[in-house]
Amino acid sequence: GIYNAGTLTLKSVYISDCSVSGTGTGYGGGIYCDNNAVLTFETGSIEKCSSTNSGGGYYQNGTSGATGSTTFSNVIVLNNKATTSSSSSGGGIFINSPGKFRMTGGHIENNTAVHNGGGIYVYALKGTDTYTNCYLDSVTIAGNHADSEGGAVFLPSGNYLSLMNCHISGNTDSLGSDVCSKASLYLYGSTSIGVCYSTFVYPVYLNSDISGKTKFIPNAYTTGTQVISALSGTLTKEMIDCFSIDDTKYFIGSEGKLETTSAGGAITTEDHTCLFELDKSTVTAGVETTLNVTATITTDGVPESVAAANLNWVTVKVYCGSYEVTSSNVPGLSVSNGVVTIPAAMPEDSYKLYVSGIYTCPNGCQKAFSGDFLFTVE
Repeated sequence: GIYNAGTLTLKSVYISDCSVSGTGTGYGGGIYCDNNAVLTFETGSIEKCSSTNSGGGYYQNGTSGATGSTTFSNVIVLNNKATTSSSSSGGGIFINSPGKFRMTGGHIENNTAVHNGGGIYVYALKGTDTYTNCYLDSVTIAGNHADSEGGAVFLPSGNYLSLMNCHISGNTDSLGSDVCSKASLYLYGSTSIGVCYSTFVYPVYLNSDISGKTKFIPNAYTTGTQVISALSGTLTKEMIDCFSIDDTKYFIGSEGKLETTSAGGAITTEDHTCLFELDKSTVTAGVETTLNVTATITTDGVPESVAAANLNWVTVKVYCGSYEVTSSNVPGLSVSNGVVTIPAAMPEDSYKLYVSGIYTCPNGCQKAFSGDFLFTVE
């Protein structure tokens, strides 16, 4: 459709039904921007375009030292295809540049790729402007498909992408994911990802304003893997609660690391271990019952059983998924001193009990602990 090797501004331009083919070429069916080209695209669309290689809708080229930049504002990238070649990637957009790519507003929808990145393939190296050199802001990415990895977004090793207030869901690939990240992913604001497959070579970095919900599929379920990390400051419970693991046998702990869940678990600090347990992991629906939390504190190798009533409970909360369950939405539910009353009207579902507390030792020192338990009402 368009080849740009200079400086180009498009306003209210609609590009459709363009295609490009070739064995060594065939990139950028709608628009191809060369190494140092500058493109500003304000309001418009790239629709129903195709390439036999990569970048069905848009392709940003780049070799070492390239200084090109692309700015999309309220652009719709729709129904484009990267087809034919077994390595055809980036059905909607392919970024292959150490330059800048910035997209604000708009949609990336219903694009397909034979290989990776149905919606967008991002091969962007970090620059001096680390978090904003390559970013999507307030972009909806939905309905895209990749035959291999990254239904919506594919981020290969050694690269990075920032997502700000983006909503990504309903995309498909061979991994069952919307986003496939093998590099550095930065999340801000209300960004939510239906399912994010990640190798966690680097953790997913979070800004303190994160509020969207994201579910992870780790490439390996290794306890202790750093899953999420704060860009600055420390992780808060509110930040951690925005994220979950697809396998309920695992959860993200207070330090942002992958932990194992069961009816009980263990939290180890510098000088002691607290083994905490629920007396049951299944509750019968329609019958009022209680769950009791017990703890065994081991200090210097000597275990000491501790009744829940002797623990100074700081926080005890019940969650269904990422939503807190309280007496206001399930009448009769109560939590007191580690004893949880499950009313007969509790809906059948899977739940998580979050506890954190401080135990005062006989010598007067205090030891903090926290953890998550899973239980079901069935």
